[in-house]
Amino acid sequence: MQADISAIEAIEREQFSSPWNRDQIKSEIDFPGSGLFVAETQSGQVAGYISFRLLPPEAELLRVAVSRENQRKGMAAALLAETIEKVKSGKVREIHLEVREGNRVARAFYESFSFLCLGRRPAYYSFPTEDACLYRLVL
Repeated sequence: MQADISAIEAIEREQFSSPWNRDQIKSEIDFPGSGLFVAETQSGQVAGYISFRLLPPEAELLRVAVSRENQRKGMAAALLAETIEKVKSGKVREIHLEVREGNRVARAFYESFSFLCLGRRPAYYSFPTEDACLYRLVL
């Protein structure tokens, strides 16, 4: 698990303007109701991960990230599909998440899974300051 945390921390620094540090990652893993799946390369290295919380009848996606070198290989889609199946079995009926309004790639990704943007949260993100689109998927 320590190797996974180090790999997740590296992906965090690479992909997010406000990355989680090692303690935040560990805290999230240990948080009751949290889930985390990793995607690995054929050589067994962590290439991406998804973090979520189960709050039946809802779930919240916290992070989905894949390292730059492993993007465009279907890993994020596989992680999200696995998570959707997992939360369905836990009596979850809706999944929620926030996405930077300007992150068109992420927004298109979630919309391809039938998530709908139902509103905005002004100035939700920092570094840079940006609104969040509030997404929901009804299962």
